[in-house]
Amino acid sequence: MANSQALASSMSWAKNTANRGVTYLVMAQIAVLCISTVAFAVLARTLGPSSFGTFAGVVFVFTVSSLLTDLSPQAFLLVRGVSSSNYAGAQRMALISLGSSIVLMTALIAIYGSLDRDADYDLMTYILLVVGLVSQFAMQAPRALLVVGHKYAALTGSDVLGTLMASIAAVTMAHFGAMGLHVLTLQLGLTMALRYILVRSGVFVFKLRPVPVDAGGAVSLGEGIRFGLTVIPLNIGSYMSRSLDSGLMPLLLPSSTAGVYARSYQLVIVPVTQAQLAIGPWVLNRLGAAARRSSNPREPLFTKAWLALTSVSTAGALFISVFSIPIAAIIFGPGWPNAPLMLACMAATLPSLACNTYFAWATQIFPRRRASFAHLAVVLLAPISALSGAVIGGVNWALIGLVFVGGLMQPLGLLLVHKKVLPVAPSKFVLVVSLQWSVPAILFCIELTRR
Repeated sequence: MANSQALASSMSWAKNTANRGVTYLVMAQIAVLCISTVAFAVLARTLGPSSFGTFAGVVFVFTVSSLLTDLSPQAFLLVRGVSSSNYAGAQRMALISLGSSIVLMTALIAIYGSLDRDADYDLMTYILLVVGLVSQFAMQAPRALLVVGHKYAALTGSDVLGTLMASIAAVTMAHFGAMGLHVLTLQLGLTMALRYILVRSGVFVFKLRPVPVDAGGAVSLGEGIRFGLTVIPLNIGSYMSRSLDSGLMPLLLPSSTAGVYARSYQLVIVPVTQAQLAIGPWVLNRLGAAARRSSNPREPLFTKAWLALTSVSTAGALFISVFSIPIAAIIFGPGWPNAPLMLACMAATLPSLACNTYFAWATQIFPRRRASFAHLAVVLLAPISALSGAVIGGVNWALIGLVFVGGLMQPLGLLLVHKKVLPVAPSKFVLVVSLQWSVPAILFCIELTRR
């Protein structure tokens, strides 16, 4: 009897802790989004669209370099457990990823800089990007300790405070007339560095350590690398589907137009990306536990996770589509051409990106290497269609390609790739995806006819 009461008490505590955790994560994402939006509204009026067009190339190079080499030590720890040997292996995975990413970024900067005549990538830009890479990889293993230790307040506090302090620094630099590219790169690098410092501080304050005894034996570095190689196509596919076109548009369109395109995309997509990064570890932790109890991908928890993602993304898409004109006026200000049209376009792709996020999580829980590469191929169709449209007919054709291929064809393609891990029946999946896409797409077409 006493054992049953203790077990019930333990389960109740775990449930309450998990609920508090997701509450912290959601509140933190709202705070980060508000801070980033306010900072952008100020910087947009100070720096103008051309600076953001050049910065889109910098962000592209930085993110591709990190994702192509990221062995995902944080996800590895959350899925396999934070034992002492796993933690040591995750740190070595982070070190391997960091060295590879710096080498790759150096090469990509040289290549991209030679193609983009408006780019001015100097030593200061390079140093700030390296600081961002070091911080990004160094914080992954400590973040896993905070997640497993249920220290969600410390985890979310690092995200919010890091974003706030870096945004203040960037706005201050812009006020004193600093070069636009330096301002935006400083914001990127300093955000990563401050988050790392705050995460390490949280681990130190709460005295968090890996579990000293390995349950089921130690996992070798080779197994960790194989895990990372399975996840890399998912990570790069997730990013490329969102930002390949934004990163390459400065090579095809005037920098001011490319800046509007990139910032519209980031304004709509960044909340999804931030939610994936922040809430993702918590979701992986819970889905991983559910998968260890049952290997059925249609477990109620998996279905609830998919429905929650799609519901939130659809609500966001409808809000942005309906209010694209006042949103553009408030956030972008004057001098940003076609901002409402581009916001409506990006909103129509938002539910599709939620499907992308869910299947990336599911494939980490149920690893299938072939599915990972097929996933990558499918999600690249949307940015490729946008880039092809820009080459053929300019920015309007790019937006049309993005709405129809990225918004509708991409989730249907993911359905074919991930049939074995669908959270609902295929017919229900198709119905939900079609309904989610149709209304934002109609609103986009209405906005397009006004131009």
